[in-house]
Amino acid sequence: MRTFTFADLQDALDASLGAGNAIPLYEHNLDTTYDELGVDSLTLYELVTRIQDNFAVAVTDDQVDQMTTPRRTLDTVNARLADGAETTA
Repeated sequence: MRTFTFADLQDALDASLGAGNAIPLYEHNLDTTYDELGVDSLTLYELVTRIQDNFAVAVTDDQVDQMTTPRRTLDTVNARLADGAETTA
């Protein structure tokens, strides 16, 4: 089973934010809300779309709403991967 790593999250976040707008993630800010990190709701949905496309995993809107921090994003995506919640692409 493939896992969604910290590095995968950083790459997807960087791509979602665009050049020059990267937010470095560290262990100490994994529980900081996306709002506090400067990530708006549109960027969060872009992030989730990239994750779904790159990892062929389905994430529901309700789950996206629960993904308020980087750690929750990691946990949610890895749980979806473990459940076999693949997209039908």
